[in-house]
Amino acid sequence: MNVVKLISKASECNINQFMCCCFDNDLSVLIVSGKPSPKQLTEAWENILTEFNDTSGQSAPMEELVLMRQILILQARITIFTALIDAYEKAAFVPNLPIPDRGFALFKKYGYNITFNGDRKDFLNQLNNVKQAELCYSVEHDELKKELEQLQENSKDVQPTASRRNFLQQIKNIELFYKYQIDFEKYSVERLAILISDFREMVDRNSMN
Repeated sequence: MNVVKLISKASECNINQFMCCCFDNDLSVLIVSGKPSPKQLTEAWENILTEFNDTSGQSAPMEELVLMRQILILQARITIFTALIDAYEKAAFVPNLPIPDRGFALFKKYGYNITFNGDRKDFLNQLNNVKQAELCYSVEHDELKKELEQLQENSKDVQPTASRRNFLQQIKNIELFYKYQIDFEKYSVERLAILISDFREMVDRNSMN
């Protein structure tokens, strides 16, 4: 009696099995018991892949999302430092105007030791040094934006699962973001898809803000 039992849900399929099907075209890893027909195997795999795509969302490849997040972080830094330095420079040019040290903690957080001992010229020099040091982040921001635009132009029809390397890079990015290692044997692709979806939503929220 040929009782066929297959892995046919994303919640039942681990990452290693998913990769075998997706990149090696080996659907036999979905067989639990029996001798399924090629049609049965194909239908089981298509169901898993559809669930993964629906759950994870495919509006943009993971590389784009990572670049978008990096750009947002840099943009926030540039905006903060531009406003902060501008405010302190204006204050320094006004004689007898107190120089508040409330913003000094933010400078220190990013590795800058800003002090004011009453010498406004020295204080302006310190601010200028910070401004020059921060220019590299503006350059990096512009380069990442160009990279993102190029990636979007070249990958309009490319799915995140188009290559093994691309897929593994997705997982690496997820591991870095959530700060833990994913076990390919124990982790279902449904759980992975949920993490990818959460990551996308986080980037979208930050973009809107």
